[in-house]
Amino acid sequence: MEAREQLKEYLEANNLKLTPQREKILGVFLELPGPVSAEGLLAEVGGDENGISLSTLYRALGHMLRAGLARRIQLNSGTALYEAVDGCCCHLICERCGRRVAVSSPYLEGMQEVAARQEGFVLHRCRSQLVGLCPRCAAEAGKKN
Repeated sequence: MEAREQLKEYLEANNLKLTPQREKILGVFLELPGPVSAEGLLAEVGGDENGISLSTLYRALGHMLRAGLARRIQLNSGTALYEAVDGCCCHLICERCGRRVAVSSPYLEGMQEVAARQEGFVLHRCRSQLVGLCPRCAAEAGKKN
């Protein structure tokens, strides 16, 4: 199902409408190459010029999260980033600096599909996070020990 239709279906099920502002936010969000903060997304959509306030943007992000179109990434610094969900996704995450590296691995995707099938699940989306230290932070931690 196309993202616009997925959001529209979610909104209608919750007695809400796909407003021009929500549609603009979704369109711009899906075109971004990677994770973005709410403030960064607001700048990308043109903010006040398009009648979109930060609170409107946060509400739209909440709807996109609940509709399964976006995921929230909470960094240790307290900053939240948002990224589009596109099927199976796996990230290596540095617990010290917050660096994220997307990992594309048919092996990992196959394991997730097998695990779901073994439990009788029909897999629509999946998300895996492998948390540790990136090479730079690991090297810095090694120097301190």
